[in-house]
Amino acid sequence: MSEFQKRADEFLSAYIGVYAPGMWSELERRYRKLDRILSDLKRSGRISSADPSQITAEDIKAFILHRRGQGLKDTSISHDLSAISNLCEFVSGNHCVTLARSRYPLLFAKRRRKLLPVLEKEDFSRIASIANSLTQRSDPYRIRNYAMVMVAICGGLRTQEVQYAKAGNLSGDLTTLHLDHVKGMNTYGEERTVPLRPEVKPILALWLGIQRRYGSKYLFPAPDGGVLAVNSMTVARHKVNDEVGLDFDFRMCRRTYAQYLVDEGLETDKVAVILGHSSVKTTEANYARPRDDRVVREVVRMWTGDGGQ
Repeated sequence: MSEFQKRADEFLSAYIGVYAPGMWSELERRYRKLDRILSDLKRSGRISSADPSQITAEDIKAFILHRRGQGLKDTSISHDLSAISNLCEFVSGNHCVTLARSRYPLLFAKRRRKLLPVLEKEDFSRIASIANSLTQRSDPYRIRNYAMVMVAICGGLRTQEVQYAKAGNLSGDLTTLHLDHVKGMNTYGEERTVPLRPEVKPILALWLGIQRRYGSKYLFPAPDGGVLAVNSMTVARHKVNDEVGLDFDFRMCRRTYAQYLVDEGLETDKVAVILGHSSVKTTEANYARPRDDRVVREVVRMWTGDGGQ
């Protein structure tokens, strides 16, 4: 076993229970991949060491250039560098990535990333229209599927927040939902209350009449009243996807919620609080920012007083 993999195993062992299981497994795969890459670079003489305690800023530079030469996007390289940095600092306080960033800033130049897509207003209206056309005579699972999707869109919840949401944490008027199970539980995550868009009320009220029969604390329980599996949530969403003829996932639902809030005039720092982000930079880089056309209209309105063309 290489020194890099040995140290990576030590790091992963120390962080069992800190990272979510899915993230831990992904990081384990990433370290195996990085071990192969760094070992190859060391054998070819392109880096001085693959030992986390001895990797240098020059080695990081060579690694970045190698990965770019392979056609990797900067986002993928950034994830690799984050993993290397965490490992090197854990092993021996080696700040090689930070030093490389200081020495070769242009290698780490950040571009303004294009935001990933959100649901168009007409698409959201289509989903809401079908959801709110359902009645007590409709199939209970169909009601649940649409309620789940609408809560995701109208509350900006992460998948696991939908999964662990509790019916008892809804306000009586269905305008807010308190989340006591969030990303980063027991570490950086904090409970929060999210405002729910009014479009969710009819389908949510309809679903709650069914949910009570489960005798479960969870808003969307499994048949036995426990936590609904993510796979079951995915199947439920796919059924809505197929019925409305749209391809979206829960991450798009979350981005849609955020972008609509910004479009409606809420400041990005406030959107960050609602989403549970510790930094507004995360919100602006990945979820929502003022759209160019809206900014242009505001400037025209400022200069002309009427927002005319």
